[in-house]
Amino acid sequence: TFKTDSLQKFAVQLFDLPAKNNLMSDDRFASLVKETGDIHYWVNAEQYYNSLGGMLSLLKMNVMFEGNVYGAALNFDNGKITFKTKAFVNKELKALMEKYAGGKISADMINRIPSKNVAAVFAFKYEPQGFVDLLKLMGVDLVGRRILNKEGYSTAEFVKATKGDLLFAVSDFEIKHETTIPNPDGGAPMVIKNDMPHANILFATSVNEK
Repeated sequence: TFKTDSLQKFAVQLFDLPAKNNLMSDDRFASLVKETGDIHYWVNAEQYYNSLGGMLSLLKMNVMFEGNVYGAALNFDNGKITFKTKAFVNKELKALMEKYAGGKISADMINRIPSKNVAAVFAFKYEPQGFVDLLKLMGVDLVGRRILNKEGYSTAEFVKATKGDLLFAVSDFEIKHETTIPNPDGGAPMVIKNDMPHANILFATSVNEK
């Protein structure tokens, strides 16, 4: 148990850190801090992985952690939040990302959102084969194949089926005075009177081969 005055001790230690223990000695962190931002966010994935004591080494999950750090600089400006992210990854992960880099989000998919009152949209594009190769790199591709095989499906079919566009949208926020909940017994639905926020949530993915 630390006494109240120990806070002063910790403050002195922090302000008097030797250069080797200062995060500014890490070029990756120094480059992030140079980015203009009201808030800077920093995660050292390798340090987190080390704290797990090698629990994920059997699955080769170490490729997602070793040598990897992530950061972002956030800015608050006139009612909006903008941020710039940086990622520093190991050679294996970098090679995979470079191999499958490129591509743009489908504008047609975004324009098909069935509402004009959209509050938020999250959309991104990935290469389906790249996702399969990532599973192989992590050593979990066999588990993934087994799960799909139980459903009569395969990773090869997954790669053929989708173009790699994903979209998540939230729209039409309103306050409803009644909430209708289906009756699990098949009877009349239950109606609860309350003032609860309600919204429509849409998840969509592009189809390549039906």
